[in-house]
Amino acid sequence: MLFLTRSLGSVDDVALISSKYLTGKYGDPDWFGPVKSLLEKSYAAVLDSLNDKSRLPYHPSIYLIPFMLSRKYKIGHDLVSSFFYSLSYPDATDFSKYSTYIVASLAEKFPQHMTGIIAHEIAHIIAAKGEVKITEEDLLLILKNRIEFLKAKETIAEHYYSYFSEPVSSSIKKWNEMALLPETEREVSEKMIIVDQKQFDALIFEERLPQFREFVRTKLENIKTSF
Repeated sequence: MLFLTRSLGSVDDVALISSKYLTGKYGDPDWFGPVKSLLEKSYAAVLDSLNDKSRLPYHPSIYLIPFMLSRKYKIGHDLVSSFFYSLSYPDATDFSKYSTYIVASLAEKFPQHMTGIIAHEIAHIIAAKGEVKITEEDLLLILKNRIEFLKAKETIAEHYYSYFSEPVSSSIKKWNEMALLPETEREVSEKMIIVDQKQFDALIFEERLPQFREFVRTKLENIKTSF
């Protein structure tokens, strides 16, 4: 079920807060109602804090999800795991645009950080100019070292924190610090379904998974032909 909410900045600014993927207790209206209100207020604060609102080409939808993505990378002889509490990822209905996916337990246990979390993801989307794309530089870095690729993306996004006025700008940094703490991982992951990339894509894109895979394949082919 989708809920329309208007930002406080303009009556024309519309963003989607979606409970589409929520099940169990998270699908209960009594649970989702207060969380929806929290996300509305947090998202509105983020949008209102943008110094130049034209930098964000559209207002990404926010999906709460009852599962958490874990990616494993082999670095030398070591196997490294990364958990994603929230991420900007292609929208399930329009692959060319980003949406923000937030683990439900994150909103439940860290409501005070929702503004920073949403702003963090918006910074990534602004950095990408709202376009879902893979560049030659991205592909080369992914093939060389996926962890370094993720770090590079975070570094780029940090350049856009200044696009947000206070206190939102500081709230991003506060959340970034909190996200690194071991107790944060324990609290968010407790009783949460952990999925790998293939499972995540299957859950997000459902019957449109084949079309999404073709979308990715085409993007990669375009890069190969440009070498």
